[in-house]
Amino acid sequence: MNKRRIFGETPQNNSLPLGVSPRRKAGFTLVEILVVVALFGLIANIAGDILITVFRSYNKAKIIGEVDKNGNFALSAISQEIRAGSGFDTSNCTTGVTACLKYKDYNGNDSSINYYQPVCSSSANGRLTLTKGGASPSTTDLTSTNTSTGVSIGATTDPVFSITQLDLAKYVSVAFKVSQGCSQSIKVSNDYKTSVEVYN
Repeated sequence: MNKRRIFGETPQNNSLPLGVSPRRKAGFTLVEILVVVALFGLIANIAGDILITVFRSYNKAKIIGEVDKNGNFALSAISQEIRAGSGFDTSNCTTGVTACLKYKDYNGNDSSINYYQPVCSSSANGRLTLTKGGASPSTTDLTSTNTSTGVSIGATTDPVFSITQLDLAKYVSVAFKVSQGCSQSIKVSNDYKTSVEVYN
């Protein structure tokens, strides 16, 4: 007996005519689930790489900004001190100071700009300090010395401080390198140099 199959009806017995598949119940097959998981993993991997690149770029830009800010501030402060000072000397530095520039400030007080070499093995950033004499002497760091967020000052191929006499003109030159602090993994550095003509 040949029964007609009506749409939506399922045969009562388990034997189906050749080429007719049983109606599937709602759900996903294992292959469909594996394809979705693979696609999700691929998209997550790509998104993760993009996020890591964005965070690295942000951190590098932040570090470059910190280096530039500290370098420009130190160079500006030193140039201003040199322009207002007199009687410059780069000898007889205080013990522990790698290089120094001694001078009389605009009030006639003994002052100095000191460079301390970095010692990264003991997490000590290189630094520049300004020591002002007078009734109440004070020492100020010209750069951020925090080992994790600050910068480290280093020497370039030129001397940190030098005095040059050219004919009637006298120049005080300053050269230093500003880089990320000793404990940082991303290394960024810039050189800062200036020569200031002094008249006294």
